[in-house]
Amino acid sequence: ENLTAVHDTYNPQSISNDRKIPKIVHMTSKTRCMTDPFVKNINLWRFDDYSYFLHDDEAVGRLLDRVFVEFPLLQDMRHCIHSGAGLADLWRYVVLWEYGGVYTDIDNAPGRYFKNGNIIKDSADYFVAQEGGGFISQFFMAASPRHPLSFHMVQHTMRRLLDVDNIAMQNTAFVTGPGATKAATISFIGDGYPNAGIYTGNHNRSMTVVGGRLMNYIKRAAVSDHVKKKEYTKMNMTHFSISKTKAKHERSGVQTSCFAEVYRRSRLRDENLDRKKEP
Repeated sequence: ENLTAVHDTYNPQSISNDRKIPKIVHMTSKTRCMTDPFVKNINLWRFDDYSYFLHDDEAVGRLLDRVFVEFPLLQDMRHCIHSGAGLADLWRYVVLWEYGGVYTDIDNAPGRYFKNGNIIKDSADYFVAQEGGGFISQFFMAASPRHPLSFHMVQHTMRRLLDVDNIAMQNTAFVTGPGATKAATISFIGDGYPNAGIYTGNHNRSMTVVGGRLMNYIKRAAVSDHVKKKEYTKMNMTHFSISKTKAKHERSGVQTSCFAEVYRRSRLRDENLDRKKEP
């Protein structure tokens, strides 16, 4: 289908002690092999002095399977998420917590104010746009490593997952998506609908929110939905709207809560450890 492998770009200048948010762009996709519209769009994010990394499903799994002392249940709870969109939500919070940088969806393009990434100043600690609903953007976010807002996002996502009664059926937007980011914003600054400005939250860390015409900063769906669905098929990917509709019609024979799944996995791990100890 005329697919092109998207390569990573590493620039040693992308990390500096004089700058809080590393000049690293992170994206995620099921595969590195992309059609022309996506390759061209991705290349718009290869800014001067920036590194670019595309994380495929294998890379996402490796990160979420790591042991994080801050998130001790992460390895088990990630198996409560059955959609690619949900895993991508959780992964973006974790990758920004661990490494920092810029996260953007693969179909977004930088707006004219964002040219070459210079809109994010060296002093910025967390940088987001305000969505039409008044909450902060989840399709685009930039953070310094170990920022408390990223921490809250991971924790709120895991807390909401524990409340899921049937892991085969869950509201992705509420559990892992904008619902979790809004709750995290409330935990960080006490407001889930911040207007444009600079806010100080937990541990004296800050967040910059830009408002006005969103497209001046980030062009959402720069690859249109019509084109995207067609190109996704060529790349053996599923558009979120299709997977969401499909999930509504799927029913698991045995309903399993996330709490039960986490318990099951912890017991299996304990049993495996016991076997290794046997003489």
